[in-house]
Amino acid sequence: ARTYSADLSVVLDVSDDVLGGGGTFALDVRDGRATCASTAAPADVTISLSVLGSLYLGAHRASAFATAHRLHAHPAVVAALDAAFATDVPAELGYAF
Repeated sequence: ARTYSADLSVVLDVSDDVLGGGGTFALDVRDGRATCASTAAPADVTISLSVLGSLYLGAHRASAFATAHRLHAHPAVVAALDAAFATDVPAELGYAF
């Protein structure tokens, strides 16, 4: 599991266009560790599963997805996502195709 660079507390409305899953989840990050649980609370962020996966891997920033209209949130929430998901070493493929 990865660690996180900043504390964060947000509710994500996650869509899954491939398997039809998704849902609303409370994501809480404290001291570099995250917990996530299903919730009925109103969402702070609207995001697809593919975008969330990209954030998790650290390859792209939330602000870039917000600019591309692939992540929807208040600018302060986008900045908080950028801070929490920031990493010095993003995931990368260990071999070439």
